[in-house]
Amino acid sequence: MLTPRLLAQVEQTRRSPRTSRSPRLLDLRFQLLAPDHIAVVTALGFAVALGLYAWVARRTADPFPRFRRIALWGLALSFVPNLGMMVNPMAAEMLGATVPGVLVLMLAHLPPAAAALAAARALARTGQYR
Repeated sequence: MLTPRLLAQVEQTRRSPRTSRSPRLLDLRFQLLAPDHIAVVTALGFAVALGLYAWVARRTADPFPRFRRIALWGLALSFVPNLGMMVNPMAAEMLGATVPGVLVLMLAHLPPAAAALAAARALARTGQYR
């Protein structure tokens, strides 16, 4: 159980600069891995994906294959800023980004993408958004 003392220690660790010389795998200061940030961006991305599917479905006789191509290209492009954070030293300074943290962030793109593709496939089977 999380006690107030433990929560205070976590918050203090999160806010204080690193003093140890051994690097952490996941820096607690990496703001893009905050649960509220991930939840908002995931919900927004999922809504945009379904809106894109609706748009494609109105313009194509068989929308799922085209949507899948667009979605997979979009997923690949979404990794570009993450890769930029791995090579940009200022990202580590400003965001607390570490290579393992960025890799976790990149892995976080996969479940929403799979869910959006599954939802689009289900909509394609039912014939909705026509």
